[in-house]
Amino acid sequence: MSPSKKEIIHWLVTQLADALGIEAGEIDPGESFASYGLSSREAVTLSGDLEEWLGRRLQPTLAWEYPTIDSLAGYLAAQPDSKEGKTISDPGTVAQEPIAIVGIGCRFPGADGPDGILALAAGWGGRHFRSTL
Repeated sequence: MSPSKKEIIHWLVTQLADALGIEAGEIDPGESFASYGLSSREAVTLSGDLEEWLGRRLQPTLAWEYPTIDSLAGYLAAQPDSKEGKTISDPGTVAQEPIAIVGIGCRFPGADGPDGILALAAGWGGRHFRSTL
């Protein structure tokens, strides 16, 4: 039998508070995960732990599809038990939170990373390289 919405909320609040190092009473189930500064790594870890606790397969993106504890718990409580490895995420439901994936990778002789490249460029007096950063 699946846990109730109230049980799922309690579990999520406890796990989120533990992951963020704050008291469970500071967690508002109606606030977005993003408002607590939950990193993408922490969100995927939370989804994996939730998957293990429920004993069924879940999408690692659930924290974005259901961006609050309340919405996620409501969705999960409404789903039937499934031990058949089915994914229960509804791909038609998307959070209205903006998502940005930011990264930079570079290798340049004499530079240890982006700051090093900009330092080298600054040393050239900008003759060969102009940065808008």
